[in-house]
Amino acid sequence: MKDESSAALRALTLLEQVARSDAPVSLAALTEATGLPKPSVLRILTRLVEAGMLLREPAGKSYVSGPA
Repeated sequence: MKDESSAALRALTLLEQVARSDAPVSLAALTEATGLPKPSVLRILTRLVEAGMLLREPAGKSYVSGPA
């Protein structure tokens, strides 16, 4: 249960970072802002995109809030 809670908190942290930004946010910026390992950030972002909560910019390097 603890792992699920911490995973959910990491996802919420990333969603909050993207939602607060006026511009698309890069993987590098999210990694730096959260202090999370890059592979973890990428994995969570991929799941959030699959869930429709985030959108990946066409160039594939930045993320914005999704319609969900």
